Amino acid sequence: MVRVTTLRIDAKQTRLPGTLLKSSQNIRDSLGDDPDESSSESEVEYPLTPPPSDYSESRPMSPQHGSQLDMHTVTIRVSNKQTNPRPRKDAFNWRKDHGINHSLEKQMTLCLASRESSKPAIASLAQSFASRNKRKSRKSTKYPKGDAFTLTVDALDSLLESADHTLSSPDFMIIHPINPIHYNETPLELHGYPPWHIRLTEIYHNRFQHLPTWSIRHPLSSQPIPLDETTFNQALDEFATAEMRFGK
Repeated sequence: MVRVTTLRIDAKQTRLPGTLLKSSQNIRDSLGDDPDESSSESEVEYPLTPPPSDYSESRPMSPQHGSQLDMHTVTIRVSNKQTNPRPRKDAFNWRKDHGINHSLEKQMTLCLASRESSKPAIASLAQSFASRNKRKSRKSTKYPKGDAFTLTVDALDSLLESADHTLSSPDFMIIHPINPIHYNETPLELHGYPPWHIRLTEIYHNRFQHLPTWSIRHPLSSQPIPLDETTFNQALDEFATAEMRFGK
């Protein structure tokens, strides 16, 4: 079950909820999560800094081959060609002088990610880097024995946000609860999820507005609550009116 939905969006409106509903089984299979399993049973806790004995040289995954890294994500891209009238000549010249490329084609990228895309993926990458470094130190004189292995945040980000994995920092993120019983009991916590640094991301998390609707449509239970079309459209409408200030 998807716990956090991330969205990089250029278009303001879309009809994705119906498409997602029809493809729900394929999305669930791709994410690799079992909705019947509780998070406490399926989650594996990783320490912030694993000791050297925690990784194994026999791990098949290697950062040299991005295709071997399964991030458990589903990416949907929607291109929409606008039928707006041709812009005025003076407006076109202004954009040309300021280096702005005006394109009538807008694209929205919707990324559905499971919990396996966060801490487990980062821990696996770190362990894989450490294993590869240890093998190189045994075969090459460039890596003196006894030197501490270091892995920078930029190195991890470059792989997690690569084009193959499509996990770049999103413009818009919808946080949707899967258990409404505890929705208003605790403040918002991402618990290391998603894996990127959230640099300039609008976050939609309006808990009080949606709780009465859920109480009517879905009885309070431990079953996951789906992200319906109304909530999805409300989130897009709020993002469409957001004011972006990036400084000078």
